Amino acid sequence: MARYHARPTAPDAGAVVTDTLESIAREGARRMLERMLAEEVDVFLGRPRYAKGGAATGYRNGYGRQREVGIGTWSVPVRSPRVSDLPPGSEPFESSLLQPRRYLSQETQRLFARLYLEGLSSGDFEPAFRGLM
Repeated sequence: MARYHARPTAPDAGAVVTDTLESIAREGARRMLERMLAEEVDVFLGRPRYAKGGAATGYRNGYGRQREVGIGTWSVPVRSPRVSDLPPGSEPFESSLLQPRRYLSQETQRLFARLYLEGLSSGDFEPAFRGLM
């Protein structure tokens, strides 16, 4: 009995370059977002990292759990910095970049709204986008 096996194909050079460029772009976006979050904490506390602050000004308290943030058509993993020990009566730190409980980017939300308006129901594309919701 003869067995038929598909010959393994070498990856296309164009696909390898595209995947490499996409991974570099994702890593750059992740680093840029984390740098911006760190600067946001510096502004909130009124001092750079490792600088001494005044009495009861708060301090950095590690990072929150990692979450996926939608950027364009893909997402990047980001950990949001935390701030603790703030003076009584002061507002807690809330990042203006990472909105709480926001799972889809604005562009993706607009796309879903447009698809809905054009007559596609959520059941038509729900299996394909289940990971995004």
